[in-house]
Amino acid sequence: MSLSFCSHSYAYVLFLKLSNNVGCVHRKLCFQKQSKAIATFSHQLKVFLNIQSCMSQSQPKSYTLPTKAPSWAKLTIALGSIITIYSFYEYFSSGGGVSGSALGFVYGLPILLLGFALQYAELAPATLETSDEARKKREYLATDVQKKLISDVTRYRYGNQAHLEQVWKSLGLVSRGKARPILKQVLERIDETSNRYELCLLLYSADSQVSLWEQKLERMNRFFGPNIVCRIQPIEEDQFWLVLESLQDSLNK
Repeated sequence: MSLSFCSHSYAYVLFLKLSNNVGCVHRKLCFQKQSKAIATFSHQLKVFLNIQSCMSQSQPKSYTLPTKAPSWAKLTIALGSIITIYSFYEYFSSGGGVSGSALGFVYGLPILLLGFALQYAELAPATLETSDEARKKREYLATDVQKKLISDVTRYRYGNQAHLEQVWKSLGLVSRGKARPILKQVLERIDETSNRYELCLLLYSADSQVSLWEQKLERMNRFFGPNIVCRIQPIEEDQFWLVLESLQDSLNK
């Protein structure tokens, strides 16, 4: 009896120790997960605040300007779908005796496939953050290059992997086999101190550090010029604002 009691007592004590160890491991894992979640949230909050630090210099009544450029992929898919569906309707409603339905299949399906091909190669326009003052002063303070940049990045493009891809290649900022810089947002504003027009590009570049872009500033000034001064506002090692400041004098307009 005493031996059985001792064995049961030993098993109970062993069970308590194992339970405590499992509980400690569980609490440690939970603490690590919470610490990782807090670190991730702090990092995301820091990035958000750094982005807003550049945007906060814009006008209080800023808003996102919707793109007016049509998506040819969506239009082609819609046209091909209408022709194809109408051809099916004519074919089944007439018992297969309407020759026009065959023409619909001949033209409708290729148009539909063309639309899907365009959609695959489509690059969506970048969002433009602006204000009434910035849009108004853009006409006489922005340079022709700045206006062209806005026009290029705020419309649908086809066959390009990223906006301004050829520009970055010309500036030596893209190496063969490396990822292209990604344009995430466009912001136009009027600097409160100098009253100059500024076009800001939020870029993500995984394969090129901010220091490389800073080394190319003089070349950027010549490339985007005349009357342009470029500067970098870092957010992270691979994310930053490229600010194109116009030097055009409003008094000469």
